[in-house]
Amino acid sequence: MDVIRVGTRAGVRAIAVLVIALFVASCRADDGALLALEKTPTGRRGGDARDVPLRALARFLCAWALTYYGFLFNQSCTAIEAYKVTSAKATESKEKPPSFADVKYGRARVGSVLVADRAVGNFMEQSLALFPALFAHFYVVGGLRGVRAAWTWLVVRWLYPAAFARGLPWFIFVTVPNYACVFGMYIDLARFAKLVTF
Repeated sequence: MDVIRVGTRAGVRAIAVLVIALFVASCRADDGALLALEKTPTGRRGGDARDVPLRALARFLCAWALTYYGFLFNQSCTAIEAYKVTSAKATESKEKPPSFADVKYGRARVGSVLVADRAVGNFMEQSLALFPALFAHFYVVGGLRGVRAAWTWLVVRWLYPAAFARGLPWFIFVTVPNYACVFGMYIDLARFAKLVTF
């Protein structure tokens, strides 16, 4: 189990480094940099103008996938580490140790496992609202505004496990900005559909 744990934890670290490198590259990219202040092509006209926002969207999707797998690897690794700790404590106190399944699937109620589980669960819950907004925004509104909002969503999402572990009000400082990023894209779509005029 230790070999799996060490390998998985190393995988989590490698994924984190890759995602950060991808984010930095996206911010610095000459063509469609996330932090560029000049006007970027809308992405609706075709040809070379469309490539800039498409590359930015592709970079975000790669970072999203890496983050998702990083959270999954962390979830598995955390369960293995928690099992090792709870088994050692049970052995010391001459109690029956919980099974690995009890630790991994929450029946043993280990706090670190709950945090890792909620990081994955909340990531997926929020992604279900993010992706329709992002793709519709990209297609209808165009440009990099939606991709920038999605990157903001993702960067803030990286803080969720630490914030959730601290409890209220800390994880509110992650979820509220995430809601604002997604809601902002839906507001742009509502403007395009002439449902709102502000």
